[in-house]
Amino acid sequence: MSRIRKNIMAVSRCAFAVYFAFYLTACATSQSGEYAGGPGQTLTDAIKFDCVADMFEGIARERDWVVRNYPGFAKAGQALIQQDGKVYDKIYLEKGRTKIVVYFEITDWFGMVESNELPEHCR
Repeated sequence: MSRIRKNIMAVSRCAFAVYFAFYLTACATSQSGEYAGGPGQTLTDAIKFDCVADMFEGIARERDWVVRNYPGFAKAGQALIQQDGKVYDKIYLEKGRTKIVVYFEITDWFGMVESNELPEHCR
């Protein structure tokens, strides 16, 4: 690969990281939101938010959690995992050379669009 092409790719990656970091910060919700589970390092201890009405709120709470718990990290990718009747977001984060994977259990709100219908215990 040519030196110019390598430089262009490096600048592109850096620009994307800066853009996404700004996006995460701008979109972070001020809602603290309760969550359960563990630190989200595996599917077994995936982070799960309580009282999420729809996927828009759920995604905003994921962003908020990432910004609060991994400041300065940028989202580098994402995967959807379905296992044992549950649905998970696998989020890839990076900051410099440090790479982290965080799992969120999203079964309760995956695919729900503007339901505004909270679970009974949340009302």
